[in-house]
Formats: sequence, C-alpha cells, structure tokens
Amino acid sequence: MLFASGGEKEKAFCGFGVECVVRELTEALASAIDAKDGNTYGHSHRVGELAMVMGTHLRLDAAQIEELQIAAHLHDVGKIGIPDAILNKPARLTAEEFAVVQRHPVIGWQILRRISSFQQVARIVRHHHERFDGTGYPDRLCGTDIPLASRLIAVADSYDAMTSARSYRKAVSAKEAWQELCRCSGSQFDPEAVKAFRPVVQREREWRSYPADHLFFAINSENDYLNQGKRYSDG
Repeated sequence: MLFASGGEKEKAFCGFGVECVVRELTEALASAIDAKDGNTYGHSHRVGELAMVMGTHLRLDAAQIEELQIAAHLHDVGKIGIPDAILNKPARLTAEEFAVVQRHPVIGWQILRRISSFQQVARIVRHHHERFDGTGYPDRLCGTDIPLASRLIAVADSYDAMTSARSYRKAVSAKEAWQELCRCSGSQFDPEAVKAFRPVVQREREWRSYPADHLFFAINSENDYLNQGKRYSDG
C-alpha cells in the first residue's frame, strides 16, 4: 500500500522498519558522497566504522553510538554542494579552492537539519572540522564546546585521510599517522579522543585487509578487547 491515511499510513510505514530505513538511507547517502569525490571512495564507510569502535571503547551507550555512526557516515554529505572540479582536482587545492571546500560542514548541516530526527546528527556534522584549540571551522568552537561525537570523528577522519592515497600524494603508514595524531593532540584534536583511538590503530591494519562488507564483522570480533575502555560522556 503506497498511500494510506491516519493510523493505516503509520502502520504501513512502520512495517518497513524505521531503523532499517534510516540505516539504509545513511549508507546510500554515504555511497553517493564517496561516488562524487573520486579521491575518497570508501572514506565515509571507514570513518563510520572507526568512529563506532572509538565510541564502544569509551563505553558510550547504544543511542550515542548509533548517533555517532550515522554522523560519521554522513560527515562529508555537504560535499554534494561542492563543484566536482574542485573535489576531483588531481593536484593540491589553491587557497581559494580550499575555502570553497571548507563550506561543506555547513552545507551538510543545512541538509541534515531538515530531517526532524537528525537535529543532533546535523550539529555533529557541522562541527567535525573544529579544532580543540579553537582555530577550526566553521564556528571556531574549542575544547568540550565541540560535541564529543565531532571530536571523535575528527580523529577518525584525519587518520583515514592520512592513510589513504590521493591523486596528488601517497598514503602514509599507520605508524606515521598515529604519530601525527599524537603530535596534534591538544591543539587540533581532543587528547581523550586520541587516547580512545589507540586500540583502534593497533588493530586497524588488519581490518584494512577485509572487504568493506566484512569490516563490520572484523570490528565486532574485537569487542572484548575494546570493552576495557572507561566510560566517557559528553555531558
């Protein structure tokens, strides 16, 4: 039944499984983002899974982890509004082009806030390029004024970017990326978020050998290891 009224309409919609619909919609949007940016195919999925493991390590509750994973998968949705010529440029961006790319967190926020159940997800996406020292964008938030999920995504996003090849540069090793995260802890990144990533980076090399559709099962196999982490909430 495509059309119904009142209780029948609600019943028909719920029959699809709202959580399933949200998950599939999130995956579809993430795939659309990656398809648009040829330099970062698979990036949204990897950031989503890495962020989920960080949240598990920090003992976030199920609702927080779900929100974190959705926001991480959709953190670059605003790139839909960035010209392809800039996103797929086979060289480093000029200052002017980078300024255009910097609009994507706000564009993403504008897209996601139209979904009533995604208000917090939209806020997380808006702030995933803020820096812990207050010099990031778009709003120059600092410290714990930045949503916890945004701080976690910032670490996972940067790590995956560093360890993935681009048309204009080679990927760095997991060790080099981890050293850079540590170097920027307290300035670009929340020190607690960097600490939460340590068990992730210790295992992430073997995860990269898994096909994308098996990554979830590889990550789940580490639950006992990750559960030793302490609880960490956003307040």
